[in-house]
This record gives sequence, structure tokens and C-alpha cells, in this order.
Amino acid sequence: MIYFISDGGKNIKIGYTKNDPYKRLKQLSTGSSSPLYLLGFIRDGDKRLEKELHNRFKRVNLEWFDGNDTNLLDYINKYNDMQQVYVDWLDESKSKLVVYKTMKNI
Repeated sequence: MIYFISDGGKNIKIGYTKNDPYKRLKQLSTGSSSPLYLLGFIRDGDKRLEKELHNRFKRVNLEWFDGNDTNLLDYINKYNDMQQVYVDWLDESKSKLVVYKTMKNI
């Protein structure tokens, strides 16, 4: 499973886990100085897809990527297996990524 986690700011972690992405969020949160948020996941994602995504999007460092990359946000919104959610910026200043609940079929 591929997961997308925000650091509450402008960075998004793209990672792989065999477990529940919420458990992985909890594991990562224990070592983080800022709150982390699950933006979404791809249920059928594997290590090969993780590597492909790491090569496709703009890195900040290791497994963290630039949330200002609209292609990354578009990818998350298109392939996200979280039900009825949409990832976008809270406001025009792009100060915080959020997950919006929606009834729209995206």
C-alpha cells in the first residue's frame, strides 16, 4: 500500500507499507516534532510504484516531496482510495494542506 502523509506544512511523504496506513501514520508521528496527517493511500500500490512516484515528483529530501507540486496533488486526488476525500490547500497562501470530505465523484 502506498501512502501520502503531510507534515502539516508543504511537504508530503510518499511511502510504502504492508500494514494499515493509519498504523504507519501513528508510527511516524511518534518520531515527528510536528503533527502528521494522512492525505490518502493507494491500496494496491507496491514497492515498484513507490519507486516510480519517488522518481516522478520533486523531492524535498529522501521520501518527502514538495506539496506545491500540483501534479502530485492531482495524482493523489485521482488515485486516492480514501473514500470521498479531496486534497488541496487550505487557502491561497498555500500554508497548510488539508483533506476535504466531499460527496462529489472526483
